Amino acid sequence: GSIFSRVAGPGGRSSYPLFITVGGRGQIAFGYLSGSQELATTERRQEFHAKFAEAVGGLSKANVKGGFPSFMLARLADPPRAQAFARVAEEFLAAARR
Repeated sequence: GSIFSRVAGPGGRSSYPLFITVGGRGQIAFGYLSGSQELATTERRQEFHAKFAEAVGGLSKANVKGGFPSFMLARLADPPRAQAFARVAEEFLAAARR
């Protein structure tokens, strides 16, 4: 029981970049980005990992090749964190479409 975002990339190939888990965690799904050419490299994923970690105050894992780092959604109750997360998520979703 998770809620996920589906993004259509080039050629209609799907990526699933963000999840909300039953346990109240937000998850960045680096493991489900095969449809995104822009996010295919470890370096580009690492850039986003660093941006998300800064926005939310740290992530559970550092594996960006096929991992699913997460954070407690309760952290987004802090308005500056929520705004920072929204900015990074918007950029991340746009990259997932390319």
